[in-house]
Amino acid sequence: MNGYNFTERVRKVLAMAREESARLHHEYVGTEHILLGLLREGQGVASTVLDNLGVDPDALSEQIEAIVKKGRSRETGPDLPYTSRAKMVLELAMTHSRELHHSYVGTEHLLLGLIAEHKGIAAQLLIDVGITLDRAHQEVLKILGSPEEAESTRASLFGRLKGMAGFAAAHTYPGAQAMPATAVIRRERAPSLRDGQFIPLDVDDGTTMHSFVVRPVAAGQKPGLILFQEAYGVNDHIRDVAARFATLGFVVIAPELYHRTGTHVEGVYGDFAALGPHFNAVTSDTIAADSRAAHDWLVDQAEVDTSRIATIGFCMGGRAAFVANLELPLAAAVTYYGGGIAPALLDRVQRLHAPHLFCWGGKDTHIPPEQTRAIDDALRAAGKPYTSVTFGEAGHAFFCDQRADYRPDAAAEAWALTIAFLARTVGIATPRT
Repeated sequence: MNGYNFTERVRKVLAMAREESARLHHEYVGTEHILLGLLREGQGVASTVLDNLGVDPDALSEQIEAIVKKGRSRETGPDLPYTSRAKMVLELAMTHSRELHHSYVGTEHLLLGLIAEHKGIAAQLLIDVGITLDRAHQEVLKILGSPEEAESTRASLFGRLKGMAGFAAAHTYPGAQAMPATAVIRRERAPSLRDGQFIPLDVDDGTTMHSFVVRPVAAGQKPGLILFQEAYGVNDHIRDVAARFATLGFVVIAPELYHRTGTHVEGVYGDFAALGPHFNAVTSDTIAADSRAAHDWLVDQAEVDTSRIATIGFCMGGRAAFVANLELPLAAAVTYYGGGIAPALLDRVQRLHAPHLFCWGGKDTHIPPEQTRAIDDALRAAGKPYTSVTFGEAGHAFFCDQRADYRPDAAAEAWALTIAFLARTVGIATPRT
């Protein structure tokens, strides 16, 4: 898993989390389901940590179920989406693994991730019974053995996690109830992000484009990122992705590519036909103009290091990221399953400015393999630096957790690869491996 190998026990816990969600008739996997999976699995390092710290797994499971009531009886599929908080838990688990210089993600890292996320139901329950991040971390080191630089590692870890854990959007989910007063987190943490907002930008073709902007609170020079939407607009998913990148230190701008045919256009997943007039109005020329406007805005921000501006796009935005790399002096570009690049844009590859990462789905029926091979051949022939990865069992839109095509394992691997690529090309700070 690109350096983030989930152990078989963690995979079992996550499978149990999905089973717990289905048993409770929920349509998502949240932090509470992951904790139920950990408690049910009962054999890993995490269970030993909880036992050593005096946690009664049966009593904690009962407390979870008393808070999270069963939903209405309904059929649920095997691929339940993770909530944004649950995804953050997995990312924090990876972070703990890296900081402890481990080559795997085990149940102990999953437990630390649950606590570090600090806003979900699981974190609040664990903190309420006295399982703080510091206590759990110390117990993990006691069980596994402390590395020589454990103390400096721990300080570095807490500093990074303090910034990472605060971004998750405040969502409520079916069946969830408010936490009782006794389970309120005991210490407040400063938010790591400024509130995201839409701003108007003038485009050089005379149009006005609204763009979603979110940035870190921390002082100092930061990298910039142009985030391009899927076909369904700058919707909740894209805004969530923007927040994830802002948590990593980017000043993020997500331009609305449909601004010439509407404002704040957001489609309903599964009803692509309704977006036809908007989608068909987007061309390489309009994307280039919108890219320039977004880039100009980033360059005008005093906090942005103009030598460290990158772009990333998903679906139609993957093509937009390619166009932006043709047009702008970028430091890096990332395309997730971007259609329309081959063959239409391949005669321009000599104009690519920055290293480009491509993430494809092996079962993507929208982008046949001959197109991805054509892109490889063109960039190789032009001598352009690029990385192309195909996730064999994933289809189109495998990264979007709000769509039926979501594949959690492929999404987690692609995310880790993306962060490593941006660390190398843009210089974002990442934990050591």
